[in-house]
Amino acid sequence: MCSRKKRYYPQLKKKNNLDSTNLQVKGFSDLEFEKLTERVGIHLPINSEQISFFERNLKLTYYPNTNILRIKNSLHKYFNSFGGDGSCNNMNDFTLSDARCVAEILSIVYVDRDINDFNVSAVFEFGLNIDTPINPYSIIERYLAYQVHNTINDFTTCEPRKGKPIMRKSHLNDYAVKFYDKGKESGIGGVNKLRYELVFKQIRKLRSVLGENEITLQTVLEDYNWKKLSDYMIEVYKNIKKSPLLLNENWTLIKF
Repeated sequence: MCSRKKRYYPQLKKKNNLDSTNLQVKGFSDLEFEKLTERVGIHLPINSEQISFFERNLKLTYYPNTNILRIKNSLHKYFNSFGGDGSCNNMNDFTLSDARCVAEILSIVYVDRDINDFNVSAVFEFGLNIDTPINPYSIIERYLAYQVHNTINDFTTCEPRKGKPIMRKSHLNDYAVKFYDKGKESGIGGVNKLRYELVFKQIRKLRSVLGENEITLQTVLEDYNWKKLSDYMIEVYKNIKKSPLLLNENWTLIKF
């Protein structure tokens, strides 16, 4: 008797996780930088065109000639390092309230500036994690192309330095669509977790999606804009061309 077959592809929920971003605070003075370094317990002389240090995983760079402070890397991983699951990865959900918590810490505890002073620039990444019943790459390798209007953008496999591929991307002018095996990427075995990300390489793409000209951290953390990002992720996913993926009733892959 033939076993029952079922077509499977992950169903996206209306949620997203803000991940890596680039923030800049303009008009940041030497005195403000000195107070910032005091708060994190370090001393750095202002004697070069740029001075950098890390606060957990976040990289902060001060440019004294232009009075700009830049903050980059994953806000999700930063939150997990102190207030989330205690890890330094982004395998769990990163909610809007979590993101607002990070914003308040940066604003009040460290930089001492209003959240609206944190301007968002490219690169801006957001995504979500999806638990899967099978090896995530068995799903990812069936993502063939992403269609925008009449333009089809193929997915390409990102070849690793060693081992088997875990990631595929579709590149567009202003952004990229990315899928990868989150368990393998994090070096954690036995975890079937697929990571779906959108990477905005140009700030104009974020402006287009949110319908905003000036993008600050406060802008991104508004309820309605968080929803716009979630909705856009679902819209993009619906326009991905996929080859058939069939599973047996015991959730094993049927190969053709």
